[in-house]
Order: sequence, then C-alpha cells, then structure tokens
Amino acid sequence: MKVLLDENLPGSLRHRLLPHECVTVEHMGWSGTKNGKLLALAESNGFEWLITLDDDLPPEQNWDTISVNVIVLKPRKQGKSSLYELVPKILLTINNPEPKQLSWITSDN
Repeated sequence: MKVLLDENLPGSLRHRLLPHECVTVEHMGWSGTKNGKLLALAESNGFEWLITLDDDLPPEQNWDTISVNVIVLKPRKQGKSSLYELVPKILLTINNPEPKQLSWITSDN
C-alpha cells in the first residue's frame, strides 16, 4: 500500500509501517497544503492512505468524492512513543482496507 503521512506526524513513523511504501507530506513538497487539496494530491499521486492527527479533517470533506482512505490518530498523549503504540492498529487497518474507509485509531487508555 502507498501511504502518505500528514505533516503533523513525525517522519520516523514511516519506518514502522513497513512493508508499506510510506512518504511524508514534506517529502512530497506539499507542506502547508489544505486538507481538501492534500486529499486530491494524494489521490492523483496514487496514495491509498492518508494518516493524520487532524481530527478536523473528516467533517470538512465531501467523502462521496474522495477515494483515499484516511486514518485519524488519537494517541493518549503527545509524543512519538504514544504514536508508536498505535502502529499495530494502524497496520491492521491498512492491511484490511474497505473502500473509502475513514478510521479513527485511539489508544486503549
């Protein structure tokens, strides 16, 4: 799967999502791009997933026109270690996609 990490996530997260092809928004040169445009760019560049911390993203979008799957992460606290704890759930979601999937992944506590 081809995965795009939003700019609000650490780039180091991509190494934990192997074997998936994972690229950051910064790497693509899309820093500062607004959500609707970012989703359109992701789709036109063959990304199947966008992973973000932006919980404003879902209500802003017309999901009938978007084919990129989105995962919104809600870690228990700030920091890389809390994000890394979500990796098994992220991989489970990516490995078992449904069409036009919008997923919220949260910490257990």
